[in-house]
Amino acid sequence: MNDAACGSVGLDRRDILGKTVWETFPPAVGTNLEVQYRRAFEDRVTVEFENHYEPLGRWFANKVFPTPDGGIAVLTRDVTARKRDEETLRQQTALLWAISDTTADLIFAKDRDGRLTFANPATLAVLGLSERDALGKNEAERGGDPAQAERIMANDRRIMAAGQPEVVEEEFTGPLGTHVYMATKSPLRGPGGEVSGLVGISRDVTDRRRAEETLRYQADLIQSITDNATTAIFMMDARSRCTFMNPAAERMTGFAFKEVEGGVLHDFIHHHRPDGRPYPMPECPIDRALPEHGEVRDHEDLFFRKNGEPFPVLCNARVIYKQGVAVGTVIEVRDVTEQRRAADERLLIERRFRTLVEQVKDYAIFTTDLEGRATSWNEGVGRVLGYDEAEWVGHDTVPLIFTPEARREGVPQREMGEAAATGRAGNDRWMMKKGGVRFFANGTTTALRGDDGAVAGFIKVMRDMTEQNRLEEELREVAARLSEADRRKDEFLATLAHELRNPLAPIRNGLQIMKLVGGDAGAVEKSRSMMERQVSQMAHLIDDLMDLSRISRGKIALQKTRLRLAEPVGNAVDASRPLIEERGHDLAIDIPPDPVYVDGDLTRLSQVFGNLLNNAAKYTERGGRIRLGVRREGGDAVVAVEDNGVGIPAPMLPRVFDMFTQVDRSLEKSQGGLGIGLNIVRRLVEMHGGTIAAESGGHGEGSRFTVRLPVVQSGDAHPDHSSDPKATAACRRILVVDDNRDGADSLAEMLRIMGNDTQTAHDGLEAVAVAEAFRPDVILMDIGMPKLNGYEACRRIRAEPWGKGTVIVACTGWGQEEDRRQSQEAGFDSHMVKPVDPAALERMLAELTARTG
Repeated sequence: MNDAACGSVGLDRRDILGKTVWETFPPAVGTNLEVQYRRAFEDRVTVEFENHYEPLGRWFANKVFPTPDGGIAVLTRDVTARKRDEETLRQQTALLWAISDTTADLIFAKDRDGRLTFANPATLAVLGLSERDALGKNEAERGGDPAQAERIMANDRRIMAAGQPEVVEEEFTGPLGTHVYMATKSPLRGPGGEVSGLVGISRDVTDRRRAEETLRYQADLIQSITDNATTAIFMMDARSRCTFMNPAAERMTGFAFKEVEGGVLHDFIHHHRPDGRPYPMPECPIDRALPEHGEVRDHEDLFFRKNGEPFPVLCNARVIYKQGVAVGTVIEVRDVTEQRRAADERLLIERRFRTLVEQVKDYAIFTTDLEGRATSWNEGVGRVLGYDEAEWVGHDTVPLIFTPEARREGVPQREMGEAAATGRAGNDRWMMKKGGVRFFANGTTTALRGDDGAVAGFIKVMRDMTEQNRLEEELREVAARLSEADRRKDEFLATLAHELRNPLAPIRNGLQIMKLVGGDAGAVEKSRSMMERQVSQMAHLIDDLMDLSRISRGKIALQKTRLRLAEPVGNAVDASRPLIEERGHDLAIDIPPDPVYVDGDLTRLSQVFGNLLNNAAKYTERGGRIRLGVRREGGDAVVAVEDNGVGIPAPMLPRVFDMFTQVDRSLEKSQGGLGIGLNIVRRLVEMHGGTIAAESGGHGEGSRFTVRLPVVQSGDAHPDHSSDPKATAACRRILVVDDNRDGADSLAEMLRIMGNDTQTAHDGLEAVAVAEAFRPDVILMDIGMPKLNGYEACRRIRAEPWGKGTVIVACTGWGQEEDRRQSQEAGFDSHMVKPVDPAALERMLAELTARTG
């Protein structure tokens, strides 16, 4: 043995010279060595074996072979590390098999042809097959629904072709029924990196999908209940400004919600003192009690309708908290005019009880003996409980009016015992009338005493309050609905913040790139183009929000003209073409040679078709197909936009045009959006007297949106300005006014590069002073500024002789119709919404040149 061999087993070569090898080792090792060595020596063969040397805890691989001189030679190698790796691998393999065999998730592997190469027990259970019948077959070869098999195999082929993991939703019908699975599938690669198949893990999400459908149904139900409730419901924010009124509240007060929205509710409905004078708001009983107690129950008050008519109300109010902070109040109001009238009537009835009790119909009023047998009857018993006098008097009332469960719990006896002990007991609970019909009763049981003061019987007064109980249940449901609406509002605001922040990152990156590259014109132009696209995206989001607000409030007016349908379609194609080309789509356009005429707003129809084309481009995988067709069907002009993109699941089709709806398509999470674009499209189409419909075969089957508009006869069509030559703006003196210095300076610099003489001002007073000295031809002025706002600055400039002929344009972030009206009244010539489109600004200056020479 050489020194290395001796050292590996902890021996000194001097200790073993002259001894047999097996004499130097413990018997368990030495015996095995002796057998193997003798076999090599005697049979003259090479022997290879492994042995474990326990004193050192090590494994050795030995090779014993005969030598030419008649002896043997031994080669020994330490394989302890390999043995430990093999043991670790064995344990890990056993663990993986245990997980695979016990998990409820489906674990499987397939080859490139989609044939199963592995399936855990959960997978085999879903397939309803044994391992022998399942392995080696693809979806189609195992039988079942061919369409279902093709969808699954198409997903597998796509994932293997892409070479990237993907999460897909797949519906499978098997022995366990139809279930929906969320599958994570990843390509398997061979030694050379080539895709040799895929491995997948699927989880049954059927119950979750059903729960989501249930939640959507409940939301619709709550909306219906709120709209149809007969109880008035108001909601206010933390500063008592009205944020919600249901239809019942509008009917009760005479105010439409849009009249009071954002206003202080107290100022409209006028809480009053008993003497008729209005309470100052801080002294209003509800406003005093809410901060201290968090709620007000059954508060009586006096409200005034829009026409000045006073009416008594009963209010229940509760503070709404969010993360421990009061964010608003919900108030339920009942007009108790009738209840007050009924109360007055009850007082009269009490005074004339002996003579009038038999005529009372709204209340069941009767007396009983100590055992509960009826001793009197009134018409109210017949009306409320359904019993005539013969069926009632002398009979035990307990089994007639108390429910079986109340009788089992001893409620009748406790009620009579409480009335006997205290003089009175309430009985607001579910009770029965003739025929076992249940109703919610409001009533009292009062002890009747004889001349000696002893209890001689009871008088019971009952009223059917089923409807009121139902309304209270509705109120609780409405409160839940309002809470859900608040949650959806928060989600929308979070989405809006996310979508507005998204373009800021590339804009900031572009600015840094332009700073770093210096004179690299190509890099600067690339960054500029990218930043321009992102600014356009932000402007598009803001325009969508403004359009939605205008449409919802009826503030948008169509500028209709008779036009060829090809015009807005062409505008939409031109606007969408950069996105379509960027994603490498094939766009086919089919427009008939004979013109089709409609009465419509060119800008808004261009917006409709552009939105549909952009959606088709965004939700179609790169290199997809988009088809835009125009045709005439009878009295309709039909425009269809069709793609072979990710499609729309069938359950989402009825809701695709709803507010804030975003279909969970496979690519959608990377596309962004606020979920309002299609809602705006539908409203604009309907304002044109048309309809829009969505069709899809489901996930991965593409989508088709069809717009129908009424056709009109040809006539004086809207002129096509698409080929009008652009005028060239001459050099002008232009004053840019904006308290945002970066905005003012950058706009002035852009106008200077365009060949104009420019100056800037940063508040209203400075604007008037600079304008007087500079005498500009054009002033581009912001509205909201310190010291003097844009409206007043414009009025002061117009009052000067030198300012009467100056063109003054409002450049502001405020773009509502009311804002445009105010700017016109202040003397502005035009109104442009930030961010100002450079092309639009250039056209405006060109038109100014053409108009003024």
